[in-house]
Amino acid sequence: MNRQRYTAEFKQEAVKLILIDGTPVKEVSQQLGVPEGVLYSWKQ
Repeated sequence: MNRQRYTAEFKQEAVKLILIDGTPVKEVSQQLGVPEGVLYSWKQ
């Protein structure tokens, strides 16, 4: 199984949805198809 690679811009937009827009991590995870744990690590 290959690891998915994401661009820096994609990561920034995902974190923006969580921090600025206030969208729950679970919802962003479902919308973007990114595991919740990955989003939490990007947020840090």
